[in-house]
Amino acid sequence: MRKVYQVSNTLQLAAMFLVLLLSGCTGEEPLPPVSLPQSLPRSMKGSELYSWKSGRAWRFTLITGTNRLKTLAEMTSSESVVEDDWVKITVEGVPDLKATLDRLPPDAYVSWRGDRYLRSVSVGPQGRLRVPPERLVREIRSHCTELGIQLEVSR
Repeated sequence: MRKVYQVSNTLQLAAMFLVLLLSGCTGEEPLPPVSLPQSLPRSMKGSELYSWKSGRAWRFTLITGTNRLKTLAEMTSSESVVEDDWVKITVEGVPDLKATLDRLPPDAYVSWRGDRYLRSVSVGPQGRLRVPPERLVREIRSHCTELGIQLEVSR
């Protein structure tokens, strides 16, 4: 009976280790720290917001709006760039997204684009990109309203 108990403990420990190991495997590299200026540049075409799930966390990319379609790699890459009139910021979690939105001008326009929208403009399936559950969308929309930012969500 004692050996069965030891095997059982060993299996439980192995299972717990496997769960911990797999929970850390998102297939994505960790995001480097982002140093943001106090304010982000104004954009004539507004900003585009993309989101996707990475493990248990949501990641977000805020990028300067343009007439050209972005690639999936560009939208989801981990590096952030803030130059004269170009912004591409990728963060993880709603608090970091809010901190990024805080730096936009009060009358900024942000278009949040999900998978269905991207398919409709012939970018093709972008399965990783999607808009989070409505509860998070409402939280972020409320934050934008407080900041005077117009947020359009295109699922």
